[in-house]
Amino acid sequence: MSIGWDHPRQRTAAVTGASSGLGRAIAIGFGELGWSVVIGARRVDRLQDTAAAVEEAGGHAIPLPLDVRDADSVQRFFDAAAEAAPDLDLLVNNAGITHLGAVADTDAQSIFDVIATNLTGAYLASARFLHDLRARGAAGDIIFISSSAAQQPWPYQVLYGTAKTGMDALARGLQLELEGTGIRSTIVRVGPVESEIGANLDSSAAMDLVAEWQRFGVLRNFAFLPTEQVARTVAMVASAPPEMYLREIHVDCMPPTEALTQEQIDAAIGRGTS
Repeated sequence: MSIGWDHPRQRTAAVTGASSGLGRAIAIGFGELGWSVVIGARRVDRLQDTAAAVEEAGGHAIPLPLDVRDADSVQRFFDAAAEAAPDLDLLVNNAGITHLGAVADTDAQSIFDVIATNLTGAYLASARFLHDLRARGAAGDIIFISSSAAQQPWPYQVLYGTAKTGMDALARGLQLELEGTGIRSTIVRVGPVESEIGANLDSSAAMDLVAEWQRFGVLRNFAFLPTEQVARTVAMVASAPPEMYLREIHVDCMPPTEALTQEQIDAAIGRGTS
């Protein structure tokens, strides 16, 4: 993988939510750099597929079950990681889920799941990772995979944006707390990206959402970032020289040069998420 630095140093990384989507792509990207990657997710069967892809790319994969919503699961994950990869010095907080629907219609379980996965999980993982780094007196990095929804609220996706806004606050707070420690906290904020999330939508429901997003001006085109492009950006951040601090990066897709046809729009609906 070409990441823009002449001599990226070898690292050992942990990636949450690595069974699919961005997490999988990020783990494979680290594998292409020859790094060791501790990968965690709830879907252990799919995690094995990611592990195989990391190994095929040239890295070393350590798959471990992880539910970031569960504090005990987070502790077990990092306990096992400390044994298998004692030089772990990079954490990518990627695990995330969304919820589509009006605030007034959101049920309590959805609120818990989205906040717990996107925000509480990132907090729990970061706290434990930092505890281990400080015990070793080591430098390192935490990368938070955020969303454009944290800056520009998307109606009917407010819960997700709320969780990502909280994650951004966590990352920025750590930038201050960690000053002078050699540990960096970076936000990689991502625009609309190809994912499996929209694939579960009913087509008529998807059309209704798209119409609302266009009406409010938050969806102006149907360009989606491939996960591999985001993974390259994350690899660039993770490979930055120790004297450089990339605090915040916003990755977005270029708008199409020509207006899309209705057929292209229909094909794009349900393909991605912000």
